[in-house]
Amino acid sequence: MFELGTYYSFEDLNDAIVDEMHRLKNGGHPANVLDVGCGRARLGQEIERLGFAVTGLESDAIACRKARTRISEVIEIDLRRDELVDRALAGRKFDCLLFADVLEHISDPLSVLRRYRQFLADGGKLVVSLPNVAVWDNRLKLLAGSFNYRDSGVMDRTHLRFSPSAPPESSCVRQGLPLCGQHWSRA
Repeated sequence: MFELGTYYSFEDLNDAIVDEMHRLKNGGHPANVLDVGCGRARLGQEIERLGFAVTGLESDAIACRKARTRISEVIEIDLRRDELVDRALAGRKFDCLLFADVLEHISDPLSVLRRYRQFLADGGKLVVSLPNVAVWDNRLKLLAGSFNYRDSGVMDRTHLRFSPSAPPESSCVRQGLPLCGQHWSRA
């Protein structure tokens, strides 16, 4: 892993996720959210302002300290240790599972979605955000022969996977995770 203090300082807000959560709230869903890989909880803070209770899971101690000032509950835990996550969340169900710009850092994201599905309440929602590697500025850079990683953003050097403009809908459906809709920003 990397040191948050020396590397990760991303504080931008994912407006597409906030908009999706607003839609869910207006539709009567959900009340509590599990934000997997919440980081410093900048997004979770905005979601709580919409009226949700947010529980964040995060492995970085520095990020957890900041997150605790922003959302209802933060569990500092190694997300790769299934037995620790199971113990920490034993018997709990959430109305929404949120994976906001997390799955691209994981070698097998579909198995992670399958694993966390046990924490989703009946009728609950899964909200996933994946960075779009095919944004126009990246396409232009690739045409010019440039494919350079950065410390954050779409070309984050810690990304193990890249996604085109549309999320992998069929993969989610095959895993028994039906999508309630697709929304993506062109940013």
